[in-house]
Amino acid sequence: DNRRDGVAYIEKVSDIQFNIHLLSSRYSTFAMFEYTGEPEVVDLSRAKWDYSGAVKYDGKAHEVKLTGLPKGVFAHYKGNEKTEIGQYIATVEFSVTDDTLYKLPTEIPAKLQSLEWEINEKGAYNKDTNNNSSSGGFSGGGGGGGAVQPVVSGNAVSGNAVSGNTVSGNTVSGNTVSDNAVKVGDSVKVDGVKAVFKITGLAKDGKTGTVTYVKPENKKAKKIIVPAKVTIDGKVYVVNEIAPKAFKGCKKLKKVVIPKTVTKIGAKAFKGDKGLKTVKIKSKKIKSFGNNSFKGVKATVKVPKSKKAAYTKALKKAGFKGKVK
Repeated sequence: DNRRDGVAYIEKVSDIQFNIHLLSSRYSTFAMFEYTGEPEVVDLSRAKWDYSGAVKYDGKAHEVKLTGLPKGVFAHYKGNEKTEIGQYIATVEFSVTDDTLYKLPTEIPAKLQSLEWEINEKGAYNKDTNNNSSSGGFSGGGGGGGAVQPVVSGNAVSGNAVSGNTVSGNTVSGNTVSDNAVKVGDSVKVDGVKAVFKITGLAKDGKTGTVTYVKPENKKAKKIIVPAKVTIDGKVYVVNEIAPKAFKGCKKLKKVVIPKTVTKIGAKAFKGDKGLKTVKIKSKKIKSFGNNSFKGVKATVKVPKSKKAAYTKALKKAGFKGKVK
């Protein structure tokens, strides 16, 4: 990197963005370009479930998840974290952090999409001391004979012994078992995202919840991609807001990508981020740019074509001094 008079050099800002500088004793020029080639198909060949056999019951929450996921991939789980004795099915949906850089394979192996797993205590599925089963398991048809393995989808099996051939669906003949659930207003850190989120709407009854992106864990990050969805306690939450002062004080931040799901950017979210060069807004449904949310920012903001006029006006009102493309 010999930065001398009359020599151009390239500065890498992100995986797709570069700056070109030309130095001279009389002047200095600067240009920026962005690679817009085809997104890379992520390689899931090294991904596998971190499960090698039944987990022993100890009264604490246990989870199963995938390891070996490549850069750029998020896994959104359901049924992967449980506390009580039972058999479960964990499922996963995949997404990419930035669809301009990465895309998923057309076919994802079935072995990665779901996992049958269990928590047991020496093979006993019923902890009830008044268990009517002489074997401590599930009694076969007619009330006698060998134990029948239950078929359970997602929910725990507990309580008294169950007779019959198949057990399925919700909690059977006993108290409902629930995870150590988060509450509205809780702030949580999400594995792999390196950020803090606030729960604004709970995920339940098969519906996704909502969260606000509060702040990055690393204030020295140069590039931040806000995910469209995150998984918390095995449930999917949509990221629909950027919190007030979310990126304030991120002095080394160069690029931020805001997903299609965001509807609001809080007050002073980017205030004072003078080093910021690019903000890519994918969302077409932002209803509010908070007071001074872009005050002092002179970056290039890329927005959907259909929203350029509306967003330009709103950004200027929010203190933005840069260019909208």
